[in-house]
Amino acid sequence: MHDGIGSNLITALAVARQQNQPDTTIKTLSRALADLKITVDSLEPVEGDLVALIANLRHRMAGDLRDAGIGCKWEVQPCDPLPWLDAANALHVLRIFQEAIGNVLAHAGATEIRIGCREDQRERIAGVAAYVADNGHGSIDMASRQAGKGIASMKARASSLHGHLDC
Repeated sequence: MHDGIGSNLITALAVARQQNQPDTTIKTLSRALADLKITVDSLEPVEGDLVALIANLRHRMAGDLRDAGIGCKWEVQPCDPLPWLDAANALHVLRIFQEAIGNVLAHAGATEIRIGCREDQRERIAGVAAYVADNGHGSIDMASRQAGKGIASMKARASSLHGHLDC
């Protein structure tokens, strides 16, 4: 993926910039390249390290947040390795975070986002609580929730990880 699709996207992005293509084209290619990098990141061995996994995502999304005028507060606490956090589950985690951050960018009108995780328990079962929070104008209205599939997708991914998603 990295060498094939990644190389093609880098070339297409360079050509678009050289030919002064519209900003929408350049941004679309840039997002596709960033998404590919996130997917490739999920394939790297993380050895159950949730903090490292989401730190890399934070790094990947820093430009989009900066361009949107949104500051990012990093609120992670050390977490023990998660034995279930393999490549497939890492991609689920990254996609949940990516969708949550995308929702902030698209809907919240926020100036600050907080990304964090900490060890926690739910129903007396040890685990981790991970979150994306913002200082925007509140939750997405019901019409937006019904029109999109993002929240339902995040809930399904969380469920497949034996987790729970609150919005």
